Amino acid sequence: MRGFEPPISGPPDQHFNRTKLHPELVGKCSIDSLILMYNLTFEKIICMKKYILLVISLSMFFTSNAQKSLYFDGSNDNIQTNYSGVLGRTNRTFEAWVYVPSTAPNRNLVILDYGRNAVGSRNTFMVNTSRGLSFTSGGTNANMGTNANAVPLNKWTYVAFVLNNGAGYMYVDGVLQTTSNLSTVNTPSGWINLRLGYRVPGGSNLYFNGEMDEVRIWSTALTQQEIRDGMCKGVRSTHSKYSNLEAYWKLDEGTGTAAVDSSGNNRKGTINNGAIWKTYGAPVGTASAQQYGSSIRASLKHPDGDSLLASSVTGGAGGVHVYYREGTPNKTAIPSGFSALDTSRHWGVYVVGGSNSRYNLS
Repeated sequence: MRGFEPPISGPPDQHFNRTKLHPELVGKCSIDSLILMYNLTFEKIICMKKYILLVISLSMFFTSNAQKSLYFDGSNDNIQTNYSGVLGRTNRTFEAWVYVPSTAPNRNLVILDYGRNAVGSRNTFMVNTSRGLSFTSGGTNANMGTNANAVPLNKWTYVAFVLNNGAGYMYVDGVLQTTSNLSTVNTPSGWINLRLGYRVPGGSNLYFNGEMDEVRIWSTALTQQEIRDGMCKGVRSTHSKYSNLEAYWKLDEGTGTAAVDSSGNNRKGTINNGAIWKTYGAPVGTASAQQYGSSIRASLKHPDGDSLLASSVTGGAGGVHVYYREGTPNKTAIPSGFSALDTSRHWGVYVVGGSNSRYNLS
């Protein structure tokens, strides 16, 4: 952060773009509130020969993020793709960012599905009625689920399912939730192609309600370390398992009825029934860094010299991610009190778990 020396105290997650003066300085300066975080390249602010300590609001302000997402209404919105999915007993990983509102209907909410409605033959990945995470393929040794409330409401949450040599693993925000025997899973070819937002025929449609972003399908079992390293940044061709990236819907188009596949495999998606584009999305950048465990801290440096360190994370958090996203953010007006604004990138922080967590930025 060029020209800024004091630490910033921040909220539990997302993009830190709204700030206010430290209480000790309120009334001593003509600037009493600042809209700040389009990125972290800003000038020193001096008031009464002191630095202003900027305290980040607890609210999330998505307008600073150039990321986009797609809203599904829970009635009939969906995306149908031309991709048959990972078949047979092949190892696989499903990843997505979801935002489930507290107003979502009290039923299963399908993130994705494909295959057929027969024992071991479908791949229903969903947020279940108890707001846990579930995978259902049908039959013995073919279904699994997390504890209730594993998927928090009213916030962006990363979810993943991994099938590895007949064993299933489920992750929320990079934290392993449960494992299970899924030796019956054996997806046949020639049935329903992969769809986002509802299940294959044979039961209730269970349409997804909420927002979805960054959906990725792999024909390999990602490790927990790979999941953590990649959840807050886009997939690049330098990824060690890039050849196993089967489909990648960033959902960044922002307009139209096409969901573009960024894997290079041309797995096209068609958006049906009026799902709505949103001008904000999950905390996913161009590059990221993370740490889990105790005394967590994460730092990230941009090639031009800008850097960000998130440390002293409180509230029982289990991990922290920092990231930057190249490109112009959605909002580029220069805030009051600033002489210039570099709109070439913006930064963010995502805190895993905890309650009312805070952190310092430097």
